[in-house]
Amino acid sequence: MANGFTDDDDALLAELGVEVEAKKESARTPREERIIAGFEEIQRFVEQHGHAPRHGEGFDIFERLYAVRLDRLRAQPDSRALLEPLDHQGLLNGAAPAIAEVPEDISDDELLAQLGVDAEADDITALRHVRSAAEKRAAEEIANRERCEDFDRFKPLFDAAQAEIDTGARITQPIRKDAGFLKTDIRAGEFFILGGQIAYVAEVGEPFKAPNGEMDARLRVIYSNGTESNLLLRSLQRALYKDDASRRVSEPTAGPLFSGESDDGDLASGTIYVLRSKSEHPTVAANREVLHKIGVTGGDVAKRIANAKLDATFLLADVEIVATYTLYNINRVKLENLIHRIFEARVVRMIFDMAAGVEGRPMGVKAIATWLNERGILRRGRRFSTGGVHAILTASTYHGQHYFNRTDSRNDRPRPPSEWIPLAVPAIIDEKTFNAAQALLQSRAPKRVAPRLVNTPTLLAGVARCGHCGAALIQNTGKGGQYRYYCCSRRLKEGPFGCKGLRMPMDKLDGIVIGEVTKRILQPEHLMGLLGDYLRTALEREDRNRDRLRQMRQDHKEAEAGIARLLELVEKGLMDAEDATMCERLVNLRFRRDELAEQISDLTRRLAMAEPVITPAKIEKLALLLRDKLHHGSPDLRQAYARLLLNEVSVQPHEIRISGSKAVLARSAATGVAKTTPAVLSFVREWCARQDSNLRPFA
Repeated sequence: MANGFTDDDDALLAELGVEVEAKKESARTPREERIIAGFEEIQRFVEQHGHAPRHGEGFDIFERLYAVRLDRLRAQPDSRALLEPLDHQGLLNGAAPAIAEVPEDISDDELLAQLGVDAEADDITALRHVRSAAEKRAAEEIANRERCEDFDRFKPLFDAAQAEIDTGARITQPIRKDAGFLKTDIRAGEFFILGGQIAYVAEVGEPFKAPNGEMDARLRVIYSNGTESNLLLRSLQRALYKDDASRRVSEPTAGPLFSGESDDGDLASGTIYVLRSKSEHPTVAANREVLHKIGVTGGDVAKRIANAKLDATFLLADVEIVATYTLYNINRVKLENLIHRIFEARVVRMIFDMAAGVEGRPMGVKAIATWLNERGILRRGRRFSTGGVHAILTASTYHGQHYFNRTDSRNDRPRPPSEWIPLAVPAIIDEKTFNAAQALLQSRAPKRVAPRLVNTPTLLAGVARCGHCGAALIQNTGKGGQYRYYCCSRRLKEGPFGCKGLRMPMDKLDGIVIGEVTKRILQPEHLMGLLGDYLRTALEREDRNRDRLRQMRQDHKEAEAGIARLLELVEKGLMDAEDATMCERLVNLRFRRDELAEQISDLTRRLAMAEPVITPAKIEKLALLLRDKLHHGSPDLRQAYARLLLNEVSVQPHEIRISGSKAVLARSAATGVAKTTPAVLSFVREWCARQDSNLRPFA
């Protein structure tokens, strides 16, 4: 009969044809769980002391309590029936003495009197026969580990979990008490690392209320060494907290990158963004729904695309955000490189197809670079150049043959081919296509011609700049070398999409620059005015610089002290070396220290150089000499003097800006041009990388 029903209710339901099934009870009730837990404490006592608990005033209070508990369990038939399968020590077979009924409302003093303990009132602060909190926790966390009889059933689970950890399909996360790890987070089927062993929660029993009022449950935990334990859920939780090396093993999912939520310990490292271009270019407009820009940024996506119409990366047009994905615990730079490489294979095939003319006329390296840049196709975040396209078309790696050890890492010099180490790699294109591309490149190679009769060095090489993009202006020829021009190097490499800079005849620009310099600068009266103002402020500038030098040295000393203090805290264990805040402070201090060291070095060098003594006669001599050398000197000297006088010549369609250094003019007037002119060859750029004989301006 169902609980709560009378016989009349059952009869009525039977006439209606309704069968009432009795509610199935769980395997064990909370009372039975408490009985078993109490009996297990007695069993542990017997294992530790080698005998059953005894009565008597001379024994420990807990031994006497265990003795009373054992007597009660022996006297209760239902308890004996429940515990007999667990009684491997024969504790229930002893005599079951008659136990007097103990009233429910018995006081503490009466209970102690029945146990033979005299209440002492001499000192209420002295606790006798009371275990410490540490002893209580140790007793609660003790659970017998025994051999797992059906470990063969669990061994494949451990092997699979270990393999997934090794491959990264599962990750291990440290367990921190302050992160909110609760008993409810321990569920059946989960893996943990405890005491150097992988622990698998095989079963979670029925929950019951523990003596402290919290819910608890009995577990079956299998360990990777072939043992098992039936400890309580809260005991496992405390053991995980106490073990500094304990970790939780995640589920074999793709991770936070592809999930809709993050864990408390996850650290945001960037954002993947997917954009759609609003460009009106016919090709882009026709494929707007399928053409997307994918990128990674460490900042705000809205700020990243704020000036999209001024950035060639976004096709010089506004964009709209299609989707964003937040990254956690991932190096965004490495991820961006990986994304580029995923799409790079298709771009490589496209380049070889264009070179071979699969869909039309074969294209050269410059035409290919221009076509790719016009459509915003990048290689690892950068636009294509003629050199980059040529490197792809000639790289054997793309047809399955890669070579290691091609460069000596000690001096960056190429090694002979006999020392190269070949390695087979997955091919992106077949060897036939690669060989066809090499034949086409050879057929388009420019023929070698005899040296030009006029092999004059470019007068403004190194100082002429494009006014649109700032790239260097280099020599470009027309009509088989009959005409020479200054042309933007970026425009030559990337096509009109890279820069819309002008193309100016070389003789015209040289004449304009030399003429204006001669007229506006290289006249004695003009030089005197320029250098007079310069020298009048020299002493004031020197005083200010000495004050700056003292302050910079003090700041440098403070930065060094700050770095030392941080490292000392790490050495003493007061700060974690991996702490993000500490790392950021250390990087900032080191950057500040190095920056100040460089500024101190430059300023010290400036102060060591005494201001030159200039006279009107020296200025007139300098003006005459420079005018003569710039107009009538040899090509090498003309170029050297142009670099001496000019820092930069910025060329735009309607404006040419010429800048130079007054300090160089002052030293040239005082010491003579021969000591100031660079003695190295003009085309060796790395010869004087910093201020030396070829002086540069300081301010």
